Amino acid sequence: MVKTTLPYLAAYRFAITLSVGMKMIASDLRFQSVGNLDLERKLEWQNGQAFLIKDDSIKTLTLKRGLIAPGNAKDNPLEGVTKDQIALWSERLVRTDLLINALDDKGQPKATWKVDGAVLRKIDWGGLDAGRNEILLEEMQFEYRVLRPFS
Repeated sequence: MVKTTLPYLAAYRFAITLSVGMKMIASDLRFQSVGNLDLERKLEWQNGQAFLIKDDSIKTLTLKRGLIAPGNAKDNPLEGVTKDQIALWSERLVRTDLLINALDDKGQPKATWKVDGAVLRKIDWGGLDAGRNEILLEEMQFEYRVLRPFS
């Protein structure tokens, strides 16, 4: 009997690249999680038949990672991006393209999702609690309209 193993991708091995226009601004392997990575469509049923309805809804993509101490730019490629966003938080929006890659055990992309023109809506550093021994997490919420999966 031949033993076969299916080439499942590990959900814990991924990388995220952020770009503005044609310029890559950061690529980071240190995110802890990517949330709301899904496709959904609206349907309307009439006489037992389904019809697509145009979906202009805004979706939220959530990225979480451990907060890296400021000043460690080589260890934290998003530090400059985050500072720039915060400095202009109430003045302007920056449309950001996100490329999310699920990686194989050699670090090669095997599944990819692309989000075009996302806008950073929220940065959340959670809370501080002296009674808990945990890493401080930074959560970034981007709003977008279209997610495109590639394989």
